[in-house]
Amino acid sequence: MDEGRAADLVYLSFKAFNTAPNNVLTGKLRKSGTGQVDKEPGKNPSCSFTLDLKREASGFGTVSQTKLFWLSTQCLQGLDFLRSNHVIHRDVKSRNILLRTDGSVKLGQYILGQLSPEQSRQSSVTGTSGWMAPEVVKGQPCGPKADIWSFGIVGIEMVEGEVPYWIETPVSGSTAGAAPPLAPSLVEEEAEEEQNRSVVSLGEPMSKYTLLEELGRGGFGAVYKALDTSTGQEVAIKKMMLQEEMSEELAANEILVMRDNRNPNIVTYLDSYLVNEEVWLAMEFMDGGTLSDVLRAVYLEEGQIGAVCRECLQGLHFLHSRQVIHRDVKSANVLVGMDGSVKLADFGLCAQLSPERSKRSSSVGTPSWMAPEVVRGEAYGPKVDIWSLGIMGLEMVEGEAPYQREPRLRVFELIERNGPPRLQSPRHHSALLRDFLRCCLQADEDRRWSARELLQHPFVTSGEPASSLAALIISAKRVQEDWRREACA
Repeated sequence: MDEGRAADLVYLSFKAFNTAPNNVLTGKLRKSGTGQVDKEPGKNPSCSFTLDLKREASGFGTVSQTKLFWLSTQCLQGLDFLRSNHVIHRDVKSRNILLRTDGSVKLGQYILGQLSPEQSRQSSVTGTSGWMAPEVVKGQPCGPKADIWSFGIVGIEMVEGEVPYWIETPVSGSTAGAAPPLAPSLVEEEAEEEQNRSVVSLGEPMSKYTLLEELGRGGFGAVYKALDTSTGQEVAIKKMMLQEEMSEELAANEILVMRDNRNPNIVTYLDSYLVNEEVWLAMEFMDGGTLSDVLRAVYLEEGQIGAVCRECLQGLHFLHSRQVIHRDVKSANVLVGMDGSVKLADFGLCAQLSPERSKRSSSVGTPSWMAPEVVRGEAYGPKVDIWSLGIMGLEMVEGEAPYQREPRLRVFELIERNGPPRLQSPRHHSALLRDFLRCCLQADEDRRWSARELLQHPFVTSGEPASSLAALIISAKRVQEDWRREACA
């Protein structure tokens, strides 16, 4: 069946919605060229907010048992109505559940599938990844019960405040895992834009900054070296594309964490702007690049490794004291300066803890650096960052992280089966380094040392001063320049 015909069938199916119960959002519906059916928002003015728990104004709210029962009943009545009309919603999630000011609950934002006696199932992979049923992910034929799985994920979201495996940006473009957004979500585009502008500054960054060169590119967008035309200061500008919902979450999260947590070992936030479909994040320019760039070019001595660990631990201790978990500590997210300074960066996956919620459980991060409790989907706290730091320690010694070349699922299997990774040649390294790594890489989170404790470890206290890293970083830059010249030759 061609797409146009499928779209016609979906559109015609909405004739039944004139008799829809209160749990299904009605109004004028229009057909789109891709087979989706969109609602014209002006027809239900009292539907003001979505059940988007990840972006409540209070930060990280959850739903009480009484409200959970009421919301579940209302949503399931709507899904039952769709099922009775042989319709699959295919994108049930909190953002698509609308709450009216009179307390009623409605399903909205349909990516509908119209079933028929001849076609009782569909097999297209449609929806939002974190809420997809296993049969949808596998591309197998699915029926209305795929919506039930998705609503079960909404149930977890209502209890936990976030979605399992929703966002995992560092992993090969995967969209598993979850990041903790910090802003309220409104249905109307104008309200969403107003919220975005409450996070970013007004003004035109193009008139303030002159872009000089691209420094790096990833799934989020690109980072540029730029010049502040008013001061002559070099800055870095991270352009984050807002093409998908999770991009907005990551951008808002990174801006707020950097803005509200200033420390000598955290990259300094300067400003941020909303430019069309991009957020421009201006921050201090670290002229030495990333630690991973350095590790590809030169080897570190133990005293230098101790210095890097100390600087990172100072940043982590500050974050942890403010109940923030980084959740993606690795060499690619540590920036260095030509003066030897070392700073944590990339805060899009950070989680803010609270007295009411002192643990997280979403599987977030980059596989080779993930702590065992994250891999298993267990509740965890700030010490997941300590495990990641321990893996980064191995990375500085060995040149790469354990299992870094393995596929993602294979990494999880190896972490679970093998326990804490070990040095390849332990006798070639000091007892202090081995003990430091042992304290970081305890499989039992309770036995793992905290950032505060590790700052007192002899390996860290005996490390060289940060300024001694300057010569190493300069050497790494020279090697990188030699590589570039050879590549251009």
